[in-house]
Amino acid sequence: MHKNAVWIGFLLIVVVIALWFVVKASYGVVAYTRLSTQVEIEVYKWSVEQKKTDQFVVLAHYSFEYREKEYSGVTATGSLYPNPWAANRAIEKFSEQRWSVWINPKHPDKAVFRKKFPYKSAFSAVILLGLSIYFFILGTYMGGKNG
Repeated sequence: MHKNAVWIGFLLIVVVIALWFVVKASYGVVAYTRLSTQVEIEVYKWSVEQKKTDQFVVLAHYSFEYREKEYSGVTATGSLYPNPWAANRAIEKFSEQRWSVWINPKHPDKAVFRKKFPYKSAFSAVILLGLSIYFFILGTYMGGKNG
C-alpha cells in the first residue's frame, strides 16, 4: 500500500463515505422488501395539508381490515400541488378511485400508497464501493512500484 499519510487519510474518508451509503441503501432495500402485502382500503376522508407556501399535499384518512383486525391511518398520496384549489381538484378524482396500500405483514399499522425501490441510494453505494476498491488497488499498485 502507498505509505503517504495523505493518501491513506483520503482512502479512509472515501471508505467511510462508501460504508455510510451502503448502510443507507441497505436500510432502504430492507424497508422496501418488508412492504410485501397489498390490501384494499376504504378512504373515509380526504384533506389538504400545506407543506410550504406553494406546496400542498393531499392526505387520505383510511381504514382497512387485515387478519381480522381493523387498522386506520393517514398517508399522503405522494403528489405535491401548487395551491389548495389544485389539491381539491385532485381529491375529486381520487374519491372516484379504488385505493390499496402496501403494508408490512408484521406491522400492518404502517402503510404506504407507493412502495419505491431506493435506486438512487443503491446506485450511489455501488459506485462508491467501486471507487473505494479502485483507490485501494491504485494505492497498492503505486506502493509496489515505489517500494
